[in-house]
Amino acid sequence: TGRRAYRKGLQTFEWAATDPDDNRLLYQVHYRNEGNTSWNILVGNLWQPIFVWDTTSVPDGDYVIAITASDALANLPSASLTAQRESTVFTIDNTAPNIELMPIRQEQTDLSLSFVVQDVRSSIEQVEYSLDASSWVAAHPSDGIFDSQREEFEITITPQSSIAEIVVRATDAMNNTGTANVKWLSTVP
Repeated sequence: TGRRAYRKGLQTFEWAATDPDDNRLLYQVHYRNEGNTSWNILVGNLWQPIFVWDTTSVPDGDYVIAITASDALANLPSASLTAQRESTVFTIDNTAPNIELMPIRQEQTDLSLSFVVQDVRSSIEQVEYSLDASSWVAAHPSDGIFDSQREEFEITITPQSSIAEIVVRATDAMNNTGTANVKWLSTVP
């Protein structure tokens, strides 16, 4: 037993294959963009039925992998067999959500900040803000629910001094996190 580890951008593929003659199998792993017909090799001569892919090496998109198993090491080329299986389509999304901050509006002693969080591939899952490096506070979408790739927000805060910095942090469904910040300086003497 081991401890499960997580590292951003890594995708683990594991499969099971058997040979009727109990020959040791050798694997190749290929990938392609969905809709593309040509395959690119990720790894060849793999002995174990597991592979970890650093998906930061390819653009975000929808992909398919193919595993090819061969018993060629135990047989003559004319007698060796191969079999291939394709995965279902899966999404690679390593890009953080974009946060567009509007100008801060001062309303008496409070500040109001509107902003839009948007992601190209994944829904927005969590948004928080921090005032002057204090603890993170959850922000809720204007429509009340996180359910899309584009969410609008409006937060109201009370600054503790005539200078304030607000940092917004947004996380998408693929656990990509982006931040944006805005500074405010009181115009009241």
